[in-house]
Amino acid sequence: MYTFEYRSTLEFMTTSPTPRVDPAEARAMISLLKKSGQGFESVVHGKSMEPTLPDRAGIKIYPPGPTGYAIGQIVVCANVHKLIAHRIVYCGSGAESLVLTQGDGCLVCDPPVQKSAIHGIVISVCVGG
Repeated sequence: MYTFEYRSTLEFMTTSPTPRVDPAEARAMISLLKKSGQGFESVVHGKSMEPTLPDRAGIKIYPPGPTGYAIGQIVVCANVHKLIAHRIVYCGSGAESLVLTQGDGCLVCDPPVQKSAIHGIVISVCVGG
């Protein structure tokens, strides 16, 4: 299991002995983990998913299973300038179709992303420890 801490300033940090990972390297590592079926851990920064994902909560992210993505799942995807963990509110059919996500604490949806921009599904949350 690989652990990344992602900050909105596009700064990746690992919680392992290696203190920092270049953002481009981290994205490449996440892509390889996704292809291999391996998961990774990250830390949430922000309040857009409260109370489901509070600020500083730990999350585990895994690639989707054979059924793919579905409305209601919380996914981590690449947005314009950062990674976000938001809930799917619309999911088109087909491998390259568009997905709409929205933070539980947000009034509007995020810009649409292709399914290929999704890094995985949040499968567990750890708050306060």
